[in-house]
Amino acid sequence: MNRLAHELRALALDHIELATLETRLSVRTLLQMAVIAIITAIVLVSAWLALVGSAALGLIAIGLSPAIAMLLLAAANLLLALAGWLRIRYVSQWLGWPATQRALKSASGAERE
Repeated sequence: MNRLAHELRALALDHIELATLETRLSVRTLLQMAVIAIITAIVLVSAWLALVGSAALGLIAIGLSPAIAMLLLAAANLLLALAGWLRIRYVSQWLGWPATQRALKSASGAERE
């Protein structure tokens, strides 16, 4: 009986340690996502400014070459925004404490048997 209590205590401590580690990872991931979101917002604003600038140049100059250059810059900025969005989607997978959930499910499944 004493051994069972010791093993249950050890299992509980393992679960707490796992939850602590995943919480730490989640905080780091959220901070990374926030930084990426801010950078992505800046990129989107610069793309908007480039689009407006290219429209102005197109209307003023109708010489097409300055406007095409501005449109290419806008497209490059939009690609950077897409890369930031994809990175946020990728790192968000660590926010659900997946290892803790698996450990708790396997522990509760073993108790039922």
